Amino acid sequence: MEPIRSFAELKEVARKQGPVAVAVAGGESSSAIATAYLAERENLARAILVGDAKRIRAALATSEHAPRKSEIHATQADPAAEAIRICLTGKAQFVMKGAVKSDQLLHAVLRTEEDDIKRQGYFLSHIAIIENPRGDRLLAVTDGGMNVAPDLDAKVRIMDNAIRAMQRLGIRQPRVLLAAGMEDTGQDIPAIVDAREIVRRHRAGEWEDAVIDGPFGVDIGLDAEAAKAKGIDTPIAGCANIIVTPNLESCNIAVKMVLYYTDTFMLGVVVGGAVPIVLVSRAAPPQANLHSVALAKLLA
Repeated sequence: MEPIRSFAELKEVARKQGPVAVAVAGGESSSAIATAYLAERENLARAILVGDAKRIRAALATSEHAPRKSEIHATQADPAAEAIRICLTGKAQFVMKGAVKSDQLLHAVLRTEEDDIKRQGYFLSHIAIIENPRGDRLLAVTDGGMNVAPDLDAKVRIMDNAIRAMQRLGIRQPRVLLAAGMEDTGQDIPAIVDAREIVRRHRAGEWEDAVIDGPFGVDIGLDAEAAKAKGIDTPIAGCANIIVTPNLESCNIAVKMVLYYTDTFMLGVVVGGAVPIVLVSRAAPPQANLHSVALAKLLA
């Protein structure tokens, strides 16, 4: 599989695979119904709308673009937990957030998968993917939605999840930038200390299926001229596929600034569990949700 370089390519690759089922947690959500309509029209997915049947039917009746092939899965239980259960039984391949709170959905994942988490070692993290404005490639930025202040072990798990995800998009050896506010000159700063250790382990032979370097400012991974100007010789100069940020706040702020100052949108998905979860901002445009469905489909 050739590397997927744009949102348009991502959607086309997912479309060619034929439709799959997505469980919508809280199926009465008008935005989720609109996304289900688009996903059905694009031959990406058919929706299983999970929740209160009366509310879902009312929402479908008032929707300007209601999906025709959707299925209502009525439940009086927690719709988030039920959506996860549907996936674990094989009736759907991934989950999309509907009329439930994000923390409710993520807690449901942890409760539903409790035994699997202990057995399989699942670790959930959020990946935001944008079209790199400085190169013909997709850029994954993580983790801006799950892990607030990750320690070294958590950063390794976050990085692992991102590497696996980008490999599923055709990037055989993703280039990973471990981000910090500055380069390493011996500072005792968590972002620098952790990056220094991860790079040491990488150079000792770990993660042979990736190229990892840092700590650097993000400009090093996005602009080869910036690396040249700073005298930094690194194989990820201007060509990073993944940026691992120091914490949730820095990631969330960075991605939102990119979105608001460029004509683009992000794809959002939670990975590292039994199934991917489509999770984007409430303010995201319909196309962001649609392409996130395509992304989750390829990662499932």
